[in-house]
Amino acid sequence: MTGIMRLYAAIIVSPLPIGSTKPHPHGIENSWIWITRILNMKPRPDITAAMIYNILEVTGHLLFLYYQKPFQKLLHIIITEFLPKINAVSASAGSVSRLETFLEANIKNKGQIATPYGYLTSSFWLS
Repeated sequence: MTGIMRLYAAIIVSPLPIGSTKPHPHGIENSWIWITRILNMKPRPDITAAMIYNILEVTGHLLFLYYQKPFQKLLHIIITEFLPKINAVSASAGSVSRLETFLEANIKNKGQIATPYGYLTSSFWLS
C-alpha cells in the first residue's frame, strides 16, 4: 500500500514538460486535499501513519513551497492533535514513530522538508 502512495505522490510532484500549457492533472493541491481529508477521518491502525508519512516525505517540499505558513500549521496540527489519535488505535509503533520523528525534525526546520531523493526536474523531459 505504501508503494502505491509513493507512486501517486511522485505523480503529484512530477513537473510537466517544458512548454506545456495545460495544468497538471494531479497537481500539488491534490496532496493538500488528501492530507486534510485524512485528518477529518478516524485514523486506521498502522496504515494511516504510514500513508501520511509517505505523502509528506515525497510531496512535503512542494507543499512547503506553495503553502508555507498554512503548511507549517498543518504539520503542527498533525503532531499535536492527530498523532495522539493514531497512537490510540495503532498496535505497532514502527510507522507511528517514523511519522513522529519525521514531523518533529521538520517542525524544528520550520516546516521546510528536503527534496526527496530521485526528484526529477522539468529538464528531465529534454533528455
